[in-house]
Amino acid sequence: MKKIFPIIIGLISLSLVGIIVIQLLWLRNMVLLRREQIKHRIQDGVQWAGNNLVQHKANYNFDNRDFHGLVPGEFSLEYLRPNTIGQRLSVSQINDIIKKAFHEHDLDDVKFEFGVALMSTNSMEKQSKNFVEVFNENNPKDYQYTYPLNSPSGSETENLSPNEILIVIALDYKNLVFQSLWLPIVSAIVFTLLIMASFYLTVRTMLRQKKLSEIKNAFINNMTHEFNTT
Repeated sequence: MKKIFPIIIGLISLSLVGIIVIQLLWLRNMVLLRREQIKHRIQDGVQWAGNNLVQHKANYNFDNRDFHGLVPGEFSLEYLRPNTIGQRLSVSQINDIIKKAFHEHDLDDVKFEFGVALMSTNSMEKQSKNFVEVFNENNPKDYQYTYPLNSPSGSETENLSPNEILIVIALDYKNLVFQSLWLPIVSAIVFTLLIMASFYLTVRTMLRQKKLSEIKNAFINNMTHEFNTT
C-alpha cells in the first residue's frame, strides 16, 4: 500500500493537470475563433456600408446648384464635376449608414468611430467626433478596417470621381468576444473547480484510509505481541 499510494496520487495529479491544460487550450482556441468571427462580421458590415455609400458617387450631383449667370466653360469645370461622398453626405448620414450596416450584421453593441478621407490629398473630408483621438491612440483592443470608396463600375462617374476611403474603428471589440462567450467560460471554470474539489476529496479520503489502515495494523501487531508474551 505504501508503494502504490504515491503512484495513485501521481496519476491523479497528472490527470488533473492534463484536464486543466486541455480546458485552457480549448478556451483559448474558442476565444481566438470567436474573435476572428467578429472581425469578419465587422469587415462585412463596413463593406456593406461602403457599397451603400458609393451609390452616392454613381452620378453627377446637380442638387442645389445655381445655374444663373452661367458662362461658357464654367459648366464643365464646376457643374459637371462629380462630388465626393464627403461633400454629398453629412457626418450624421454616414454614421446612420454604418450603424444600419452593423445592425444588419448583428453588431448593435459595437461602438465605432469613422472617417472618410480623400486619397488624392490624403486629407479627411468627414469624420466622427472622436475619430482622430481614437485613430492616434491605436488601442490594441480596437479593430480598424479600411474600405475603398470608388465609383461603381459602369456608372457615369466611373474613373472621374476622386478616390476616397472609409476608415471604421470598432471600439473594444474584444469585449464583445467575452460577452458572447461568458456561458462557456463560466461553465469551463466551474467544471474545473469541481474536478479539483473531487481530486481534493479523493486524496483526503485515501489519506484517511491509509491512516486508519496504519492504526489497524498497529493495533493488530500490538495485540499479537501481547498474546505472544502471555
